[in-house]
Amino acid sequence: MKKKGKPNIPISARGGYQNKLRQEEAFRAQQNSINPNLPLFEIFCRTKANDIWYPCGSLGGDDRSKATVDAIINGFLSDFYRSTLEKGIAESVLGLQKKQFSKSIAKAYPQLAKSMKDVEYGFKVKYEPLEEKLGPQKITLLTEEMRLNAIDKAKKFFGL
Repeated sequence: MKKKGKPNIPISARGGYQNKLRQEEAFRAQQNSINPNLPLFEIFCRTKANDIWYPCGSLGGDDRSKATVDAIINGFLSDFYRSTLEKGIAESVLGLQKKQFSKSIAKAYPQLAKSMKDVEYGFKVKYEPLEEKLGPQKITLLTEEMRLNAIDKAKKFFGL
């Protein structure tokens, strides 16, 4: 005999099943809201002792980041534009949102919770024209130095 209107799931698993359905629906809604004409910056993390990158979120790009990535694709002053892009992402991840990222990572990956002080962050640009021109992107490690502007980098270089 079938249950009317209810999935054929044991009673003990129904709460988890409903949560999973809600998560899948939220994921689909998020994927549909992403503009394919703008770059998406996927954020990853790992511990210094382990070389496994864990996905921990993504940052949606805007028109300025699109212009920066397009400049990297064109190749003229691409190192300058790449460092500008890295500075912006490093500021977003390692700056104000670092505590928020750390909390969500510890919640999502309990195996990393004990070593949150040793977590390194990285990012990968997901943007179709970039991947067509330069191939699949590798994860770029984010460092505190990337947050510095040119003057601060010069001061650090000369030891001032």
